[in-house]
Amino acid sequence: MLEWPGIVFLIVLTALSIMVFVVTQKQQKRVQQQLQQQRSECEQLQSQFKLLVSGAQGMGERIHSVEHALSTSKKAATQNNRAASGDVSVRQAIELARKGATVDELVDICGLSRGEAELMSTIHNVEAR
Repeated sequence: MLEWPGIVFLIVLTALSIMVFVVTQKQQKRVQQQLQQQRSECEQLQSQFKLLVSGAQGMGERIHSVEHALSTSKKAATQNNRAASGDVSVRQAIELARKGATVDELVDICGLSRGEAELMSTIHNVEAR
């Protein structure tokens, strides 16, 4: 049979084991709560990241659209400038042809092709008629 000191030792040992168990359970619960909080924060960050990616895609599409519109505008402006400068050359060629300029002068001064200059001279040269 056990003596009193042995029984007291077992009781103290059992009490200490229960206390260690309770403390361990509390720590485990606290760790689980921290883990749950970290999971929640991770989900929030994932949601925010998805929103940022979606916004970046939208901005990329918008930038592409603006670049396309700008390119189209540049092409139209270039064509308008060419047409406007061509109109000046044609008007100048008509005036020179009416004043009796030669085909060679129309080619040199107005930058017309030889065929264009001959046509201008034929149509508008008053002296040749």
